[in-house]
Amino acid sequence: MEYLAHTSGARVQTLLEHLEGTAELAERFGAAFGSGDFARMTALAHDLGKYSSAFQRRLRGDPGRVDHSTFGAQAVRTVGGLIPAYCVAGHHGGLTDSGGTADTGDEPTLYGRLRRKGLPDCGAYQNEITLSPAKPWRC
Repeated sequence: MEYLAHTSGARVQTLLEHLEGTAELAERFGAAFGSGDFARMTALAHDLGKYSSAFQRRLRGDPGRVDHSTFGAQAVRTVGGLIPAYCVAGHHGGLTDSGGTADTGDEPTLYGRLRRKGLPDCGAYQNEITLSPAKPWRC
């Protein structure tokens, strides 16, 4: 299956093309302060939730909202920690309150979203993208 990131009229961008292009830009910008690989890892994760069949149906005309950032935040946390997870979780809606370690998956905080269960299956990303640990972010 070819996974899409965006459609606009006749213009179609594959998800792999989008993630790799965003990662290249982020790596270049992050290199200016010694964090290119960290920025690349974060950018690769930012739209991993678009690998869900629900999001792909939405791009092909199904109505409704699909949360595509929580999955990426959860995935990048396992290799990069909380800072990239925060960036991915807030890449459209802005940064939410981080909350705390007692938050449940029902809460809209970062910790709540990181605990959220029942997300659509987005595991197909592993056929196209490898999230590798990066050196810790520094400024």
